[in-house]
Amino acid sequence: GNYYDPLEKDMDNDGIPDRYDNDFRSSNYFESTYDVDGLKKDDKESTLGKLEKYKAKVREEFSLAQEDIDKEKDKGAR
Repeated sequence: GNYYDPLEKDMDNDGIPDRYDNDFRSSNYFESTYDVDGLKKDDKESTLGKLEKYKAKVREEFSLAQEDIDKEKDKGAR
């Protein structure tokens, strides 16, 4: 008999029936066919940038600790 199958429709008009469409709401054929999220890059900080920030932080903490050690040495010298 006749039955209604909503997945046989192509609601976003990209030429792919919704049953086989990876993103049935997007009319972008490339994204629908290959299941990609476009060519967007995530805005992630580079690993080298993170390392440089960490190195600077460690240097700063080390120099502050070294200053405290020097102050303690100077107290006993007086």
